[in-house]
Amino acid sequence: MSPGLRLPRMFRTTPFRLTLLFLALFGAAASAFLAYIYVATAGEATRRTDQDITREMNSLVAAYDRAGVDAVNQSLIERAASERPFLYLLMKPDGTRISGSIAESPLEDINAVPARASFSVTDFDAQGRPIKHPARGFQEHLKGGEILFVVADVSVDPAYVG
Repeated sequence: MSPGLRLPRMFRTTPFRLTLLFLALFGAAASAFLAYIYVATAGEATRRTDQDITREMNSLVAAYDRAGVDAVNQSLIERAASERPFLYLLMKPDGTRISGSIAESPLEDINAVPARASFSVTDFDAQGRPIKHPARGFQEHLKGGEILFVVADVSVDPAYVG
């Protein structure tokens, strides 16, 4: 500041400076609280999605344990045709696709046990334009060596969090 330019007297008073200090402290505390709420909500959305995927995976593994790969294959076909919010992939032990609503596993290493992945799923709108959705999936090896991958579309989670 140049010597001839001085702040008005009100800006140089202790009450004004204390007001600014308390305003800054309140702003910092409010920001920290909102950040905590956001992180907690995002964590809850992820946990909820993981629980849903695990429940769906356990249901399919139980069907496999009861009646084998043909029962899981039939169940995947029925579930993929329904309004369930999941995508599925059943593969042979070498990674060849048996059935499912996605073409291939997004995981680089199909032998990872169990494996989790976050990735994008491409869908198409009414005009045929591709639309990418964030997704999260779990992959598990079945007793006979087959590989089951269950995916949940998590595009609604940011809306839940935001």
